[in-house]
Amino acid sequence: MVLNLTSYSPVDFIPYTREIYYSLLANSLTSQFSIHLLTVFINFVWIWAFVKRNLSIQFCSLALLWFICGYYFYGNLYAQINWIAPKMSWACYIQSLVCLAFVPISLKFRPENKSVLTWIIFTVFVALGPAAIWPVYQVMDWNALGFPGLNSTTLWLLTLSSYLSMPSSKSRFFAMVPTLPLIIFNLMRFYVFHVS
Repeated sequence: MVLNLTSYSPVDFIPYTREIYYSLLANSLTSQFSIHLLTVFINFVWIWAFVKRNLSIQFCSLALLWFICGYYFYGNLYAQINWIAPKMSWACYIQSLVCLAFVPISLKFRPENKSVLTWIIFTVFVALGPAAIWPVYQVMDWNALGFPGLNSTTLWLLTLSSYLSMPSSKSRFFAMVPTLPLIIFNLMRFYVFHVS
């Protein structure tokens, strides 16, 4: 029998409802508040380093956030409702190692100014991030907020901002490849929750 891939839809890969997913996030905030607090602190360190143009601290912060995302979110929390989550955590671990590999490279220079695209991505994350996730809170309360470090999509934007601060190089774009499957999966989940 030939497998007919056209018979599948994004809903087949998301074995839970959005209420279950957001309640899982909300419960994690109350049960694991220290991890949320840690990710908030690391995010502020990243923002400070971004403003100060200190790439080595940015990449160290990102390495920690990707590790937390892989271990806590995909490896423990998300694994409760999706069988593939522990396998997805490996993409986060690889991205964490890639960020660490960029620390010695980033020590060699300090960018003089940021590109327009970098500032646009940073603005989207900091200023427009809450507006982009507002549909979540029409169903759930603010406890369901997932900070970068628990949310691979916003963490991916932070990482992209840091890579765009590097000198023009093809390697900075290849460095984002490990987490592209996570972004595709997150976009598919958004489609299932809010479009279909």
